[in-house]
Amino acid sequence: MGVSMPPSNMHQPFPGQPSRNMMPNQALYEDMEAAEVDDDELPDLLQIKLALSSARPESRVWALASLARVAAESPWLRPPSLLPHVLAALEDESPEVRVEAVVTIGRFAPDSKAYASEVLDFLQDERVELRVAAATVLGQLRAWTFLEELRPCLCDPEPAVVVAALTAAERWGEDGQRLASGMLSCLRHQSRFVRRAALRALAAAGDASERHAGDVADLLGDRDNATREAAVDFFAAVGTGCARRASDRAVQFLSQNFAANIRAAAAMSLGHMKATTCTSEVAILLDATCEDDESVALSAAGVERRLPVHLRRPDCAAARALALLGQPGSAYAADVARKIGASSRLEVSASMVHSLGMMGREARDHKATIQVMLRNAFAPLREAACFALGELARCDEDAETAALLVSRLVDSNAMVRAAAASAVGKLPLHGPGHLASLVLLFDDRVPAVQVAALRAVGSLGPPGHVYAAEICRKALPSCDDEDELPPVGEETVRIAAMEVLADMGQRGAAFVDELGALLEDRGSSAAIREAALKALSRLGPEARAFLPAAERLRADAAERVRAAADDCTSSHMYTHDGAEECDRTSNDDLCKAIKDIAHGSEARALMLEGCNRLADAVAVTMGPKGRNVVIEQSYGPPKVTKDGVTVAKAIEFKAAPMINVGAQLVKMVASKTNDVAGDGTTTATVLARAIFREGCKAVAAGMNPMDVKRGMDMAAKIVLEDLSSQAGAPRKEDPTNKNEKEEDDKDHARRNGGRQGRKPGDRQTTPGDGQGTGRP
Repeated sequence: MGVSMPPSNMHQPFPGQPSRNMMPNQALYEDMEAAEVDDDELPDLLQIKLALSSARPESRVWALASLARVAAESPWLRPPSLLPHVLAALEDESPEVRVEAVVTIGRFAPDSKAYASEVLDFLQDERVELRVAAATVLGQLRAWTFLEELRPCLCDPEPAVVVAALTAAERWGEDGQRLASGMLSCLRHQSRFVRRAALRALAAAGDASERHAGDVADLLGDRDNATREAAVDFFAAVGTGCARRASDRAVQFLSQNFAANIRAAAAMSLGHMKATTCTSEVAILLDATCEDDESVALSAAGVERRLPVHLRRPDCAAARALALLGQPGSAYAADVARKIGASSRLEVSASMVHSLGMMGREARDHKATIQVMLRNAFAPLREAACFALGELARCDEDAETAALLVSRLVDSNAMVRAAAASAVGKLPLHGPGHLASLVLLFDDRVPAVQVAALRAVGSLGPPGHVYAAEICRKALPSCDDEDELPPVGEETVRIAAMEVLADMGQRGAAFVDELGALLEDRGSSAAIREAALKALSRLGPEARAFLPAAERLRADAAERVRAAADDCTSSHMYTHDGAEECDRTSNDDLCKAIKDIAHGSEARALMLEGCNRLADAVAVTMGPKGRNVVIEQSYGPPKVTKDGVTVAKAIEFKAAPMINVGAQLVKMVASKTNDVAGDGTTTATVLARAIFREGCKAVAAGMNPMDVKRGMDMAAKIVLEDLSSQAGAPRKEDPTNKNEKEEDDKDHARRNGGRQGRKPGDRQTTPGDGQGTGRP
């Protein structure tokens, strides 16, 4: 469960507390039984509950911190019976305990959303930690109705409190735009951390973002590198709506009077806001060769992250901005191409190559210049060349470029391999011929390369969809042991695989069972559950069987999982209702239709649904613990039976002809088994359903249906030969020893409780006929 151990002095009952066996834990046991918690996890939760009532503050702090960690990492272990103990801790005399209690309430979201008002008083607490925790929790609970109570925190003297309040407003999204005036004042805050948080919150504030773009443009001249970068990110997020209000102010920063990094940030912002009227002003910066070395020095000292070259050099920023400006900027493709190799700094050439590739059709004449860069010893330059050639292939694809890109799939640098794989995925004509090389990268040692290969195979259309089974394999965990840590980066690969499957339509829908199982996997992270929900929401009616699981995840601990579950259930609601409507005799289309015609995956999906419905009804009668089935009859009393073929014959879906076809096919299997063997109809039905389901998966994944049929015939032949070799020739018994053998058989059955099976050749026989009289 991942809960750290309490202080060493906690192995004894706490002072003034009864022993563990005397604690009233009935509510906790009921919560854990409802959550199907393993027995080895329950003692940890009991220990947490005991620690919550400890007389020692450090024990209570540990208990709350552990409970918060459990709620975040293992949402199925969030017992509601412990929430009142957390609320009681809000009145604790220890400030440290109160802080942990507030944090824990946020971790219990959405179960604790009704208790958001309980933390409001802490917004005015004298302790900074409590104010920070309270503001953070309001954001986690999406409690935007308390927006006015949070507003004073934007003027708090402590920067940490202001950042927490801005982060809460960012979580609220458009619901937090009423705080826009407070966000604007924070843009001029003396703390760089507050300015960055204000930019992020304002970018998420919906319509208010565009209205205040001019104020954000002033931060393009900020001396803090990270703040300028956040301002550029603001314009990248908000987009074209900012040009009218912010372009004039951004152009002012292009002047030589400003530092190189400021001019670069201004150029990038103009590109993101699509300010095409400023194209000529941006193009002038192509001749600016100055560079800000401050970011390089600060990153070398470990003070901050190193800025990318297009935020340090005006010429690199101008090339990237011109590419972002579209057709007006692409007219300067020749000027950008001349900059390749003009500087001794190879990262400058790499940036120019990348920008040239973004210019598309206007850069076709410079393809040879880019191809030469594929042989450069500088890995980032090779990576940029792969990207550029992939972009140019969208408008000018040729075999030579494809061969050069494929040769980079085995590059010694992982990022070059990833860029080459992405580029090959953009070659609709020549890319499918190199699918085998891309599939080999599924097992690359670097996760980024695997992700690029997965996306490339999926983007190549039907030829790439043939490898849907291999892609599904990458979506599943590589280790079955929950205690074993997954490989680094595996989560990213699994998410990418699920996204690719979701884009494959019916081919991806063939693996809906594997994706749906991830919703119930307790070992999966919030990101995996979110990705599985998003994939299922796009896979059509085949995924509606997992609506109950998606409905349960609407109460997940992770906010993004709850949002994905809402989208999944709403997207399948119409499909689900439509499926139920098919079963109603009042459906005019089905009742009036004489013949329904369906082809391909649609027909297979409907027939498989009918097969599943019939097999599910018959399977309950299987085995010694099989259930009785009550069948309504048109005359006489209802029939109660455990015979599989009787149940199968009674099932018919008159309102849904295509579904009924699938049921009738399996019914034929049961009837034929009954006619030939006289028994085993339930087993035959279950096996037929399994064979049909796996066959549908294989066909949806791209296999030839006749090849699948031949493979089934070969497998059946092998099984029959093996059974025949075990059975041997029928044996005739000596009548004089018949009574003795019957006694031996009865004694053998008594010793084994009647449960041990026999080989096919050991069944009872009647002298002379060789026919078995027992159940097979």
